[in-house]
Amino acid sequence: MKAIQKLIDRLFGHRYYAVIIGVQGSGIYEIASQIHRTKKSAEEHKQRIYGTHTYIYIETISFRSKNDFRLQ
Repeated sequence: MKAIQKLIDRLFGHRYYAVIIGVQGSGIYEIASQIHRTKKSAEEHKQRIYGTHTYIYIETISFRSKNDFRLQ
């Protein structure tokens, strides 16, 4: 199974997650400033957003990219 996942990652790129947020009381929506490598990390970020009064959680999206978004 790992070999298949490596092949998919090589062909289509790695899967990343981004959290869409909205500014409370306005119609402004944006991607939060972090790109997550795991869904668990994105879910933890979503929980932190629920604790703020400035932003509201909209949704979590996933995408594939051949770019490496890890910090160097």
